[in-house]
Amino acid sequence: MTNDKKKTNIRRGVAFVLVISILAVAAIAARDLFLSPADQLQRGRDNLNNGHYAAAERALILAANSGETAVSSTAAFELGELYRKGKPGFPANGAKAALFLEQAAKAGLPMAAYRLALMYDNGDQVVENRSKALFFMNEAAKTGLTDALYALGVWLERGYMGAVDMNKVVALYERAAEQGNKNAMTSLAVIYADGFGTFPANIERSVYWRARLEGNTQEAETVLIAEPIAAASEDMAENSKGE
Repeated sequence: MTNDKKKTNIRRGVAFVLVISILAVAAIAARDLFLSPADQLQRGRDNLNNGHYAAAERALILAANSGETAVSSTAAFELGELYRKGKPGFPANGAKAALFLEQAAKAGLPMAAYRLALMYDNGDQVVENRSKALFFMNEAAKTGLTDALYALGVWLERGYMGAVDMNKVVALYERAAEQGNKNAMTSLAVIYADGFGTFPANIERSVYWRARLEGNTQEAETVLIAEPIAAASEDMAENSKGE
């Protein structure tokens, strides 16, 4: 066999392999198109777990664009997180992360709204935007998401929304703390210990939240019982002065 014939055969072999590869990829893509949105979502998750990020991206995009709210919102959130965090060989993309997290947030996923709010607040891969940060954190907090309640309280205390209203700050911290947020418990223990501006100190509440923070439920319960008794005693003392 001449060298020319060998070269021709090699070219044909390479071309054949390329054609087979293209057909295989096309077959996989065609197969994916016929999966249900729920199956697309599961395929995306499986590929994520196996480190096949490009395949995961393709499946999650199909699921996110499926129009089935429950599936599409979940897929959009997971896709947004993939773009936000990035993976080895799969670089983060802030613009795409924000796009899909917003889709999930508007579909009612509080964690998507929370993540997006933090991105805008920190200027994390997106242009810092306090207005958008507050909007999405409010949306997350409305659902009772613990971390969002605490974050909104912090932002309010920092003056993100104008004049600081400590009653609102404490109310947000209380809601978050009741759900187990330790940062909120710490903040409440400090605020109640010393007061804040015109917000009065309350040693009993400070002791209560410190006990909760330390996991001392018995002490916390004792404080809860003692508080109304102390309040009643003060009322009686005031009434006796009036008499």
